[in-house]
Parts: sequence; structure tokens; C-alpha cells
Amino acid sequence: MSASEKSLMVADLIGYNKWAFEKVWQCIDALSDEEFCRDSGYSQGSVRDHMVHVVSATRRWLQRLGHQEVTAHLDPKTFTSKQTVKDLWQEFEKTLLAYSQTLTEETLLSEVEWQIAHRNIASKGPLWQVLLQLFNHATDHRAQILATIHFCFGKPTVEQDFIFYLADKAK
Repeated sequence: MSASEKSLMVADLIGYNKWAFEKVWQCIDALSDEEFCRDSGYSQGSVRDHMVHVVSATRRWLQRLGHQEVTAHLDPKTFTSKQTVKDLWQEFEKTLLAYSQTLTEETLLSEVEWQIAHRNIASKGPLWQVLLQLFNHATDHRAQILATIHFCFGKPTVEQDFIFYLADKAK
């Protein structure tokens, strides 16, 4: 895959991530604040906790990539409603978009060293691979959120397949 193809792929994944989370937020909006914050007993716990986790984990990866001090994870309990998490999410999206606009073919191919100290993992590789991890991680949590909304609260959910994003984009 050429550098320009990787650049296009990352741009598509950024667009897909935004599109998919907009769909997930439509499902979240059907929940009450109490349901949103209720522990499901699975993975991160509540839908709120999942959403805060995605922001927190991605923010920490962007800090690693920017050679900044990696801050502590956000505490989901400090976000007491859907609106407070949605506000956090909207600010996060702006940060992610701003970061994505700094990416060039050269930076996508640049080698980055990273570590996750609490898991005793360190490695290095091209930046584009780390970005793929971020989008894969987000997809994993979107699926968990949608399953929680469906199975715990009996609310309708949506499909988030990448191919549906591409079809929407082509319209």
C-alpha cells in the first residue's frame, strides 16, 4: 500500500468513526440519564463509562503520539448525564479532527515508539498502524455500547458497518 493510499485510508477511517458515533449517539439519546449511567456488568460498565473510556483512551494515545505526558484516564463518574458526556465528546471530536489535519503522508509513515506502562508493553511502528488501533478500539466499544442498549434496555440500535458508511458517503 502506497503512502497516498494509507493517507486516504486514514481519512476514510476518521470519517467513518465520526459517522458511526453519530449513529450510536442517536441510540444513546433514547436512554434516560439513569439508563445511560447504569452499570451493565459488562466490560467498561455503563454506556457512559464506555463513551468516556473511548475519549480517554484515544486522548492518551494522541498524547503518546505527540510526545506529551500521558495524563490519567478520565473518571466517568464525574460525568453525570448524557449531555455532559456529549459535550465532552464534541470537544474530543474537534481535537481529533485538528490532529488529523496535521497528518501528512510522511508523518503517517514515520516510526513512533510507544508504551503502555501499566501493561508493561512497549513497541514501535509506523504512525498509521497506531491510528488503525484507535479506530479498531472505537469500533469494538461501539459494538459493546449497541449490544448494551439492545440487550439491557430493549432499545433499537443501528448497524455501523464500514460498507454502509462508504455507501452513504457515495450518495
